[in-house]
Order: sequence, then structure tokens, then C-alpha cells
Amino acid sequence: MKASKRKGYNKKYYDANKEKIKVQTKKYREDHPEIEENRDRKEYDSQYNKNNKDKVNLRHKEYRKNNPLIFKKIDLRRYHNITVEQYDEQLNKQDGKCAICHRPQEDFKKRFCVDHDHVTNKIRGILCDNCNLILGHANDDTNILSGAIQYIEKYKTDDNQE
Repeated sequence: MKASKRKGYNKKYYDANKEKIKVQTKKYREDHPEIEENRDRKEYDSQYNKNNKDKVNLRHKEYRKNNPLIFKKIDLRRYHNITVEQYDEQLNKQDGKCAICHRPQEDFKKRFCVDHDHVTNKIRGILCDNCNLILGHANDDTNILSGAIQYIEKYKTDDNQE
């Protein structure tokens, strides 16, 4: 049976057996009080989080700060579909340095970023936050980056002449 037909059947069944379903649902909830407790808890948590955003955010930041490896693993999997081992392997290929500025991780407070092509999602390398932002703000456009280089070189030579 196709989904569209099934939806129609379910609605017809529900309409025809509304009272029976209500009784079954009530009995099930009586037999399983934890469902209501969980629902109440979720509502309470949701309301608490809304009313205490600053406190909750601070607690989350502290937890994230104290458990960096857990979040590194989660973020790498979520955003780039790679493991910590794959990240470390790529960073080792780069001698533990940013692929653009060649400065080591120890020079920075934040961990390095995974740089990827936004069209293909293919990972290009591991970058420091500064270099990653340069590429991001230039939208990976080589004309913009070349223009920036020319601009810097133009004024760099003018400074030398003065």
C-alpha cells in the first residue's frame, strides 16, 4: 500500500475508532507513567533553558572547554564526516602546521580548522582560524585573493620608497 493511501486509511481508521483509541491511549499512559514524567521533564527543561539562556550557555561553554576531545570528535563527524584519526593524519602530513601560513598549532589558542571545498565538500587541508577566515571571506575566489596580494605589494613598495 502506498504512503498516500495508507495515510487515508489511518485517518479513516482513527475517525471510525476514535473512542476506542482514546481508551487504549489512556490505559497505556496509566501503565507507563514514565511517559508523562518525561514529557513534564522536557517541558520543564525547555522552559528553564529559555528563562536561563546565559546560565545554560555558560555551562555548555565550560563543559565544552573541559571536554575538548569529546567535542572535537563530535564536530569532525558532524561537519566533515571524518574521524579524529583522519584529522590527525592530515595534520601530520602538514608537519603539524597550518597548510597556508605554516605556523604550528602551539601558536594558537583555538584548534585548527578543517578546510574543504564548499561545492564538492572535499577536504583540502587543515588551517589555522586566521587562514580559514581569509579563504571564507574571499569566498575561495582566487581573483579576490590575487587582488589582495597586489594591493599589499603595491603599498608595501610605496612604504619602502618613503
